[in-house]
Order: sequence, then structure tokens, then C-alpha cells
Amino acid sequence: MQNFRLRLREILDRLQEKWLQWKASHPGWIRAYTVFSTVSLLIFLLGLFFFEDARKIFVQFLWSLYLLWQFWILARSKTFTWKTYSAFFLVGAWVIPFITQGFVAIIHLLFGGEPSDWWSIAVVTPIVEEIF
Repeated sequence: MQNFRLRLREILDRLQEKWLQWKASHPGWIRAYTVFSTVSLLIFLLGLFFFEDARKIFVQFLWSLYLLWQFWILARSKTFTWKTYSAFFLVGAWVIPFITQGFVAIIHLLFGGEPSDWWSIAVVTPIVEEIF
């Protein structure tokens, strides 16, 4: 195992060195990527101001990011074995959607609105999913 790690580290070090050499010899590509990234960020921010659907999608993206962050914390804590971890997520995939749908329906019966309303899709449903 030690030999494998040393070989892997050597390979990764060589790849890093080649990448640094490529960056040094191709500054035009780096500049083009920087301009492209800046323009893309500006278009994204303008889209948030002018397109309502962009804001909804961004809120859903933030909930997904929050969920991925939780998975990362759970995986880094090493409190679960892989078998327990897999069973936990399979139960979540097979059971939680039905419970969530029922709970969201109850919320709409109590407070009005439809499950297809933006506040339900972007705010209520992700919170209910996280609760369960």
C-alpha cells in the first residue's frame, strides 16, 4: 500500500508540474478563461435580477448545495460504516418522498395555496424534506 501511495503521489506531482508549465507557456488561454468566467458571472447576476425563474432555480441550487454539504460532513465524520450509510440513503430515496408529499399536502390544506406555487416548490418542500 505504501508503494502505491508513493507512485500515485509521483504521478500527481508530475501532472501538477506539467500543468504549471502549460499555464506558463499559454497565458492567452488563461486570460480568455478569466474573461469568460467574469462575463458568465455578470450574466448570471443580471439573470437573477431580470428573470424570475432564474431566482427560483438559484434557491433550489442553494438547497442542493446545503444537502451536499451535509453529505460531506457526514462522510468526513466517519461515524457510519458504508453499509449503514447506503441503507440510510436508500431509505431516504424510497420512503421520504411519500412522507414529504403528504406533509406538504397537509400544509396546503391548512394554509391554502397549491403544491405548484413557487413558495411551495422553492421553500416549503426543501425544508420539509430536510426535516424528514
